Amino acid sequence: MPAKVVAFSGRKDKVALTRQWFSIQRPGQALIEHPDVEELVVLKAGLHNRKLKTGAHRSNRFIITLRGVMDDGWQARWQALLINGAANYFGDQRFGVANLEKASAWFRGEYRPRKSEQGMLLSAVRSQMFNEVLELRASKNMLSEVLVGDVCLLGDSRSGFVVTQADLDDAQQRFSQQSIHISAPLFGAAGGLQATGEVLALEEAVAARHPLWIQGLVERQVKAARRSTRLLVNHGHSEAVDGGQRFEFELPAGAFATALLAQVTTFEDVSRAKYSANQ
Repeated sequence: MPAKVVAFSGRKDKVALTRQWFSIQRPGQALIEHPDVEELVVLKAGLHNRKLKTGAHRSNRFIITLRGVMDDGWQARWQALLINGAANYFGDQRFGVANLEKASAWFRGEYRPRKSEQGMLLSAVRSQMFNEVLELRASKNMLSEVLVGDVCLLGDSRSGFVVTQADLDDAQQRFSQQSIHISAPLFGAAGGLQATGEVLALEEAVAARHPLWIQGLVERQVKAARRSTRLLVNHGHSEAVDGGQRFEFELPAGAFATALLAQVTTFEDVSRAKYSANQ
């Protein structure tokens, strides 16, 4: 069947055992309950009147086992993340194999990506700059305190507001209650809410490191957006298994489990290195 009739709401890691819904547009034809595809098992099939759209899912559930990497302080860090949330970094998966280098070459006119690859490259440079803003805020202890000039997002929505001196105390209280979240920029063409004052200066300092990327995003009319700097972990728990530690948790769509666990302990994702070496 042509690829255009198959849809899904999100991509899964290529080196994991995953479960997700697919929609296949085949009006008037029988259900595909036993597809001839290696390493794929159909758990459930049914009819629906709509195809899946990217980003339609609300969350992802994870079960991950770590072995030989747990230090003495991991339990305290894990519990703190369950209570207070984690820094919402983009994981290494977002950057693929040399995606940042390819994007730079594309912006310089030295590389011509396929149309299907372009979105991935644009996303990679935005994600890298977002991570750098997050790192800079963390180095200045600016992740747990709302500042005048911050753009705060309302819950899980993309709506938000710029914090002023008049509403600073209220914003800090709502942040502590986890009903609003500090955000950082996904850089692009001007538009939407923008930070002010000290916060804007910090974000502009990161943008100034990457003039080629900023110009490339603007020229391709990628709209600027905001992303929460805090990642809330739902239904999280951990237990000892087979000489390791198994973690189970649920994260909102767009969040990275590896980025979360990297804040619990130090580890190397060997499976990804082996996968890249075989490509």
